[in-house]
Amino acid sequence: MVAAIQGFAAHHGSGQRYHDTITRAWLRVVALHVSGSRAASFDDFIAAHPALMDQGLLGRHYSAELLRSEAARIGWVDPDIRAFPALAA
Repeated sequence: MVAAIQGFAAHHGSGQRYHDTITRAWLRVVALHVSGSRAASFDDFIAAHPALMDQGLLGRHYSAELLRSEAARIGWVDPDIRAFPALAA
């Protein structure tokens, strides 16, 4: 998924706008919700997990300063406010 998003951004001349931590954090958050979901469609999934539509969700885990950092843009950085729950193995 990361490679596809990076390729899409580069294809549209916005490769420098790709943000690794934000991308991977959202993928993790969605994966946490998918793992326990029985939704039959995307609409059902979002209806069951409306918090995923909250643009401030990552702010519960990361400070704005950390997300604005170059380190977070080019690679994964762990949350500095609150860790994500563990994904089931």
